[in-house]
This record gives sequence, C-alpha cells and structure tokens, in this order.
Amino acid sequence: MTIALTQEQIREEGYALLGATFAYTQDGALLMAASVSDGSDSGVGNMLWRSEDEGKRWTRAGFIEKSFRYDRQGSMVKMGGNAALYADAAAEVILFTGNEMFWEAGCYESTKRKSRLYYRLSFDGGRTFTDKSYVVLPGRAPDAPIPDVVFGRNFALSMASQTLRASDGALLVALQCQMTDEGGGLIEPAGFHFFQSGALRAAWNEERLDYDWDMGDYVRVSPEESTRGVFEPTFARLDGRLDRRVSGEPLQYILGDTGFMGLTFRCDRRALIPRQDTETLVETALGRMKGTARPRVLDLCCGTGAIGLSVAHYRRDARVTLTDVSADALALTEDNRRALNIENAVLRQGDLFEAVRGETFDMILTNPPYLTEDDMAALQREVRLEPALALYGGADGLMFYRRIASEAALYLNAGGVILLEVGQGQAQDVRALFGPPMGSFRVHRDLNGIERVVEAVKGE
Repeated sequence: MTIALTQEQIREEGYALLGATFAYTQDGALLMAASVSDGSDSGVGNMLWRSEDEGKRWTRAGFIEKSFRYDRQGSMVKMGGNAALYADAAAEVILFTGNEMFWEAGCYESTKRKSRLYYRLSFDGGRTFTDKSYVVLPGRAPDAPIPDVVFGRNFALSMASQTLRASDGALLVALQCQMTDEGGGLIEPAGFHFFQSGALRAAWNEERLDYDWDMGDYVRVSPEESTRGVFEPTFARLDGRLDRRVSGEPLQYILGDTGFMGLTFRCDRRALIPRQDTETLVETALGRMKGTARPRVLDLCCGTGAIGLSVAHYRRDARVTLTDVSADALALTEDNRRALNIENAVLRQGDLFEAVRGETFDMILTNPPYLTEDDMAALQREVRLEPALALYGGADGLMFYRRIASEAALYLNAGGVILLEVGQGQAQDVRALFGPPMGSFRVHRDLNGIERVVEAVKGE
C-alpha cells in the first residue's frame, strides 16, 4: 500500500518510480530513495522522500541527483541510476549508493556507455548527505576502479535494494558488470549484457568516518550458458539449512524429521527417508492382524524403524523385532523408539534373517533395497544423498527378494503372512520368486494405483 500511494503521488508530478529502497533513520523516521523517470532516455534523477508515520504519508525531501545534458553535442550524464539506501546502525550512518552513467543522446547501447559507482553518507538521519565519493578499490585508478572494468570500455552497475551485512560486519553491495576478452573487447558487444556478478564490500573505518572498499571474485556465466548473461544479483542470508537445500539435500534430512502414519520420525543420512507409498505396507499389515492376539512381527531392513515402530505403536499388544545390517540405521531406529515411547519392540543387527535364527513370527514386513542399475544411474539429485545400501537391489533390483523368498517360510508360523514392498513393475516378478509352502498371493496397490505390496501366506 505504501508503494502504491507513493506511485500515485509521483504520477501526479509526471514521474514514474523505479527501484525504490527504504531505510530507517536513527530517530525512527522512514526514508525512501528511488530513481524517477519522465519517459526520456535520460530519466530525471534520484529523489528522496521522508515519512514520520511508518509510510502512511510521505514528504518529498528533494533530489539527491539529477540527470542533465552537459555539452553542446547533447550527450547526457545520468547522475543517479540504481539508487539504493542502507541504514548502517553499527556506524550510525545512512549509506546511499548510486551509479553515474554517461552515454550519447539517443544511443542507449551498452557499448556507448561509461559508468562510475559512487556513494554518499548521511550522519543526520538523511537530512543532509556528504559530497559524492567514487568507489575506487585499493591499488586501482579512477578510470579502472574495480577488477575487469575500465571507464569507457565496459561498465558496471550497482543494483538497487541489494545491500546486506555480512557475518564479519562488512556491507555487501551487489554488483554486475560486462566481461571483456583478453584484448579488452566486449565478449558480447551488442545489447545489454552482463556475464559476471559479485559483491563490493564496505568496511566501516571509524578513524576516517568512511568506508574502506574491496571485493572478491565474480560469479561468471558464458554466452553459451545464457545469451543474456546474469541480471539483478541478489543476496540471501543462509542459516545453513537453506544452503543445504540449495545444494540438493532432501528437506527431511535438513529438518531432521518426517511424518509417517501420523507419527513423527527422526531421519538423517543414516537411513532411507520414509515414503508415503510405504504406508500402504503398514496399513495392509494392521488390517491383516485384526483378530490375531499378541502377534509376533518381524521388520526386515528397518532403516528408520518407520514400518515396525508404526505397527508397534498402533498394536501395543504386538511383539515387534526390527533388524538391519547397518549399525547406524539401528541407532537411528533406537532414537525413534525412545522418542515414540515404544516398549513392545526390540532391535537386532544382522543381514536379513541372520539376526533372528531359530525364531518364528506371525508376520514378516520388509521394504528391502529394490532399485536396479538403471534406476541408480537416473536418480534424482536429492535421492543420491540417501544411503545407497538402502537403495540398490542388484542389476535387476531383485537381489534381496530372492534371498528373502528362499528363507521366509523358515521364519513364519503356519498361516503366517509376509508383506513385501516392491518397486513399480516388480510385483509379479517378486511373486514368482516364492514357491511352496508359500501361497495365497495378493497384490495391494498404493494411493496412486501402483502395485506396491506383495502378500504371501504360509500354508498350514
């Protein structure tokens, strides 16, 4: 609403508002700076407004810079392009940054432009500003003030609204500039092209009451990657979690937990993230247990424990054993068992049935690794960060199913049931692996209609 009201004010004066930025003063007033345009190729300049009531009403404080024609040939200088305000509370100063551009009248192509970055400071809440100071990095000359930029050859822009305090206390001012080749020519001389962006750094010098400027390297793209280069660099403060998500880490690992069967399970890189598809396995298991008192249940390849612990939670009379070959995964399962306050479950380490030799159960549940070699090669970036041990099921994805099918009957009571989660298109292949005494086969579909769970029953 504030910006809309301000635009209305500006339209009444015949101007258009471009790139408004805001800053609070030391006395609580709100300042706004923006480039204003009357439709001409030079624009009008940079204007400043002030509000004493949180932006409900604005008073125009006047121009900080104006554009004008400066020689008989009609060349122009646009004194205030890309204006930006930043209230530096630590230094008790307001920083105004701008971009001074020169070009021939009617010739707006990038090759005709010349550019210098500058700044002004206010020590009295934006009522007055210091004279213009140009940004010239240490060891550099006014005509080559920053790396890769020479006045009259290529140019740089400071971008409005993009000033941020870094963790070391310095201010970062977003910057983009044109790239040149080894001979000094523009890589893409036609049009408005920037192929590198970076950040000017401003560190407050208390003795000089001014900023010391420097910068690091640029981020660059080639014309092959983007024919228009990079535009509008922006900064975002990363709290670590956003940084991890940008790098492709699954959100569940970043947050540290996920929902499954109405319960919250801790999850991290020690185990596969529980999927909603797997709830089909648990719901089928709970349905098949109805009428069975104190069922003994085995969860093979338990990972986070989501399957077995969910059963134990919803059937407190059940006796659930969870096994996994990975000690790390079992440690995660134990964390979840404690968090869910589940007492009717025990954990064992071993490779498939190795940990339960000599025992028998009323139900076996398993979601073993079932991805094929082709599946592994085509994994999404996020899934690649999950443990391969929990994903890869051999060349055809059936390696673990073969082992389970060959031994399952030995660990089931008469009439006992095994439920196996399978990958898309695997249900019939998995079913074919079982022979007598296993029978009474059924296939259960998930919510997407995909054959997800194979059921087999041990004959009497």
